[in-house]
Amino acid sequence: MAALGPDTVLDFADAAHLLRRVGFGPTRAEINALVGMTRAQAVDTVMDLSGAPPAPRPGVVNHENQWWAHTYTIDWWVERMVTSPTPLQEKMTLFWHDHFACGQDKVFDMPAMWEQNQIFRSRCLGDFHDLCQAASVSSAMLVYIDNESNVAGAEQENFARELMELHTIGVGNFSESDVVAMARAWTGHNTIGWTGTRWDTTYRFYPERHDNGNKTLFGIRRNWDGPDTITEICHGAKQQAMARFIARKLWVWFANASPSTTLVNQLANTFIAADLDIAALVRSVLLRDEFWGPASRWALVKNPAEYMADFLRRTGLPVADAAVRWHMAPMGMTLFDPPNVAG
Repeated sequence: MAALGPDTVLDFADAAHLLRRVGFGPTRAEINALVGMTRAQAVDTVMDLSGAPPAPRPGVVNHENQWWAHTYTIDWWVERMVTSPTPLQEKMTLFWHDHFACGQDKVFDMPAMWEQNQIFRSRCLGDFHDLCQAASVSSAMLVYIDNESNVAGAEQENFARELMELHTIGVGNFSESDVVAMARAWTGHNTIGWTGTRWDTTYRFYPERHDNGNKTLFGIRRNWDGPDTITEICHGAKQQAMARFIARKLWVWFANASPSTTLVNQLANTFIAADLDIAALVRSVLLRDEFWGPASRWALVKNPAEYMADFLRRTGLPVADAAVRWHMAPMGMTLFDPPNVAG
């Protein structure tokens, strides 16, 4: 395909391609609504989340039985995938759910899992630094990767390692000494824990449990505190590595699994120039000529959540009657329960 740029006018196949990638299976009417627009106009249209329905906390989250709370909350989310007039919001929520992976099998607190899901939804196209800060102190994250037990003198390194390896900069961009320093920085950022009657996963910072000594992180020696480390990654020493890491993951999510180094670097530079605005990065991905070309157009296979939502959209079968969890689990994907911390 010739490199024609953002002013290229969409035909039916182009519109269908865009809508498949930003949603869960377009209808003919939805495709036709974009035909004749330029790429830029169509991308602006699908990225407009002003019409997104509100997402008040559903009562099913509070079901006294955690298994049923999980099952009904899966139904609630798939219902949004099927019916939302702004499917990109749910597609990006699913992306961040995979990126900052946490599982109910360990957290065992569906209100906490839903609150994290809402963090992803409300910030899905916002500032990455703010999203990462909010996700890192969410109850689900603190429990799932063990920072609830990270205290000075008995550091737990799991959270520190995954924050860098899976959430921000990737393998090869930090050392084992950085893991130690990061773990020390995040001491005291725990949960309330046992109250005498129940286990409370609410985030709480305990100054008396925090290591206030100097720590050397990324070659910088200072009295690091947990949130400071995310700011350094996003706006300091590791910004370029972080931007490339996030840019590559979003390209793979929307386009294909083999972006060139040049493409990733260009997307990363766009991300940095936009002050880590996720919407600017997503828009750049969707406007790339490579996104519209044959190497991307037939490159992706629907994951089980996308498949189920597409199936339900096309058949009209009510989500409540579809036994979504029972059908997704054999396909290897249960929402709110990734196989492991890698998503």
